[in-house]
Amino acid sequence: MSEEVGEDEDLILSEPSDSELAEQMHDDLYDGLGEEIAEGTQILLDRDWQAKRVLLAANAMKAGMAY
Repeated sequence: MSEEVGEDEDLILSEPSDSELAEQMHDDLYDGLGEEIAEGTQILLDRDWQAKRVLLAANAMKAGMAY
């Protein structure tokens, strides 16, 4: 994301754009932040993403972890 969040600041997951949120979720996945992934998933669903699209994005994130 264009603006880094300091260690003492909480990122509000509902604020970033869809692409920024997906990127943040990718980082959170690497960091093992399951609650943040669940929250981000719900936000994307609330933004009218189809469940299939969320799953495809999750699979793309998972594939990136293989490297």
